Amino acid sequence: MMVATRVRMHSRVFVCCLLIVAQLVVWLPGRMVLATAPSGYTVTAIPVPDGYQTVLGYTINAKSTVVGFASGTDPSTGQPVDRPMLFQKGKFKLLGGDGATGAALDINNRGHIVGFTTPSTPSESHPAMLTTSEATDLGSLGGNMGWAYAINGNDQIVGYSAIDAGGSVHGFLWDEGELSDLGGLAEGGMSIASDINDKGLIVGVATTGTGSGPFDPGARAVLWDGGDIADLGTLGDGDLSVAIVVNSGGQIAGTSNTAPGQTYGSSGMQAFLWEEGEMTALPLPKGSTACLVGDINKQGWVTGSCSVPGADSVFADSIAVIWIDGEIIDLNSLTKGDGQWTVQQAFGMNDAGEIVCHGVGPDGTQQTLILSPTES
Repeated sequence: MMVATRVRMHSRVFVCCLLIVAQLVVWLPGRMVLATAPSGYTVTAIPVPDGYQTVLGYTINAKSTVVGFASGTDPSTGQPVDRPMLFQKGKFKLLGGDGATGAALDINNRGHIVGFTTPSTPSESHPAMLTTSEATDLGSLGGNMGWAYAINGNDQIVGYSAIDAGGSVHGFLWDEGELSDLGGLAEGGMSIASDINDKGLIVGVATTGTGSGPFDPGARAVLWDGGDIADLGTLGDGDLSVAIVVNSGGQIAGTSNTAPGQTYGSSGMQAFLWEEGEMTALPLPKGSTACLVGDINKQGWVTGSCSVPGADSVFADSIAVIWIDGEIIDLNSLTKGDGQWTVQQAFGMNDAGEIVCHGVGPDGTQQTLILSPTES
C-alpha cells in the first residue's frame, strides 16, 4: 500500500476502554457489538517506542489488538527499516523473530496474524504467518514477491504472489498448508485477493486484459465464491473498480471510478457498497471529489478516507469518514471536541465500532489513533 492504501491501508492503534452507548447492543462472544450509530468517539494515540520514528497499524480485532509495522533505523546499516509489530493492552511487541523486517497486515479474533517479510531486499517479499518468535513462509506461486492481506476465523489466508520473474501477480488462497492460485478474469491478466470472510467468500481485483496493473483503468472488483470468479462491475460509466473488504454477511465495500480513465484515488473515485448483486455509490462529503474504503464491519458500517475540498486526490489531503446506513459522517465531527487531532484516514474497524485511524497533531506530526465509541 503506498505500503497500504491499496489494500487495507496503514493504521496503528492504541485501544482505550470501550464505552457502549446507552442504546441497543448485541452481545457476541468476547465483545459487545454496537448496533446503533455512535454519538461520539474518544481519541487515543499510540505512543512511538524508543528507537522508532513511526508506528503504523492496519487492523484491529475483537480483542482490540492492533497489528502493523514500526519504522526505524537499522543500527548495523544506518538504513531505514520496517518491522512487523502488534500493540495490545498498552504493550508493543515485534513479530517474526529476531531482526524480521516487513509488516503485519491482518489479525483474526483468534489472534493469528498474517503479513509479509522482506528477507533480503525490499524488492523481495514473502507472504507469512507471524508470531512474536517466528515468521512462517506461506510459499509462492512462482515469483519472489507476495503479501498475505487477510486471515479469516478459520485461518484461511488470502493475498497475492508473483507468478514469475516478470512482475505478474495472482491472488492466492492458503488453506491448511496449501497455496492455491485463484486466477483472474482474463488469460495472462493479473489479480489480487484482499479479503476473505468466514464463509470463504473472497474479494479483490482482477484485470480484464494484459498490459495493465490491478489498480489501472480496465481492472474490476471481483468476488471468488467456491472457485468461481465474478466481475462486480463499476459505478456509472467507470472502467476501474477495486473490492477491498467483505463482511460476515457478504456485503462488499470498495472503490470505483465513475468515468473512463480516472485513476485510483484521484478525482472521480467513489466508495461503493455491493450486496445481493447491486453496487451502490456511497456519498461524497461536500466539496470532496474522491473517496477510498478502509474496512467494513458486521453491521455494514464502512470506514474510509475522502479528499478535502480543493485536493485532486485522496493521497494529497484527506479526512477520515464513516458511512452508516448510507449516510456519510466526518469522524472529526464526532471526536468530542478534541481539537488536538485532525483525523485524516480511517482504516480497520471491529464490530464494537473501534476504528484505527491516522491523524495529525498540532505540531504536524502524524500519529496512529484509535477512535472508541463513547456515551453521549
